[in-house]
Amino acid sequence: MKNGCACDATAAIIILVIAALIGVGWYQWEQHERMLEARYRSEREALRDRVIKWVREDLAAAEKWLDQGRPEMALSTLRHADEKLQIVTLSANIESETAAEQRLMTLRAPIADAIGAIEGAADNDEALDAVRKHIEDARAALENEAERDDDTESR
Repeated sequence: MKNGCACDATAAIIILVIAALIGVGWYQWEQHERMLEARYRSEREALRDRVIKWVREDLAAAEKWLDQGRPEMALSTLRHADEKLQIVTLSANIESETAAEQRLMTLRAPIADAIGAIEGAADNDEALDAVRKHIEDARAALENEAERDDDTESR
């Protein structure tokens, strides 16, 4: 009888040790996955920040083209800016980052308005002034985004 108890106790200890090892392995795997997700999220945020910086530069260039009386170049520049934002918006959608996707769509709206205004403007000076207003709105949205990011980082 004593021998049977010893075998049962040994078997129980072995099972507990195996369960503990499985638990530790599972915990390590979950930690690793969380670390990778955090790193990927931060890389996506950095990419979005770079694209927003490029879009700011595109907006400045579009304004310059308008000031030089070259609305066709401004239109081309704004389309490129919109395409850049469209790509990162799609990426945010694919990664199920709803808040980022909404912010990017909000940033795209004034650029799309400016594109539409230029396409309808032709050589009409009043319409080109409306385009400048849309570009200013887009810049303001980008600046608000930058300030929001700065506030988030300081916390």
